[in-house]
Amino acid sequence: MSQETVGPQTIKRRTPRWLWIGFFVSLAINLVVLGAAIGAVWHYHGSKVYRQAGAPRHFGGFLRRLPRERRQVFRAIFREPRPELESLRRALRVARTAAEDVMAQQSFSRARFAEANRRLHEARYRLRLERGRIFPRVAETMTAEERRMFLEWRRHQRRRWRRWHRKD
Repeated sequence: MSQETVGPQTIKRRTPRWLWIGFFVSLAINLVVLGAAIGAVWHYHGSKVYRQAGAPRHFGGFLRRLPRERRQVFRAIFREPRPELESLRRALRVARTAAEDVMAQQSFSRARFAEANRRLHEARYRLRLERGRIFPRVAETMTAEERRMFLEWRRHQRRRWRRWHRKD
């Protein structure tokens, strides 16, 4: 009698189709979120410098529309008062820390906290006052065409912002 030997059969396992679909959908969602985060960083990467100098919100976005030579002129204006602004920011941090320390003390004194809070608000006011002196110099440096472009750009930004943050 001839006997045929049947070897162990190899079972081919296939991943279910729904698992592959779920994997690709998940991957697509992750890529969309990652792209949105990278796009936001890319778009707003330089605006902090201008915001700290008292410029209108997202002024760096407007400057990107100008030629490189003009951007450098405006950046020089914003960089010029940095040492004064840094010392004012440092004074603000010290005043904030002092107010927090007074508030955190076990024996709370309203008079001491009021004085520390007054110093904090004065430091904040001095910083804002110094920031407010920068942008008029920028506006003075702009040509009439650039001022017109800036106002159009700003109106467009406001419309864009209001569209998404409208209260119904």
